[in-house]
Amino acid sequence: MSPDALTIIQIATGILMSLVLFVLRTQTKNIDKLRGDINGVSAKVSREVKDVREEAREEIKDLRKEMKEKDDDLQSSIMGIHRMLPRSYVLKEDYIRVMASVDSKLDNLGNQLGQLTKDVHEVIGKESGNE
Repeated sequence: MSPDALTIIQIATGILMSLVLFVLRTQTKNIDKLRGDINGVSAKVSREVKDVREEAREEIKDLRKEMKEKDDDLQSSIMGIHRMLPRSYVLKEDYIRVMASVDSKLDNLGNQLGQLTKDVHEVIGKESGNE
């Protein structure tokens, strides 16, 4: 190989190396720019996720408060019904027990009235027989 050919190969190699370095630097800049873009998007997504989580927490907090209020209202209504039940409604067993007692008392009154009627007839009969 002649010295001129060697020099041309060296120059071509130098140019090729410069071109490769230029492409690598350009691609490195592009990669760095993409990395920055990705980091920016990632940061934005992270902020959005954080905002959505905070909104969800607030919504859950409001819903819990609303549910607590409704639960308190429901508990109050139930307690009102419990207080009203003994005055407004009678259990079947209580009704049967009370009515049995009333029946027993009526039977006693009937027996006493029958005895009183016999006694009155005896007195009236004795008085009408003595006249």
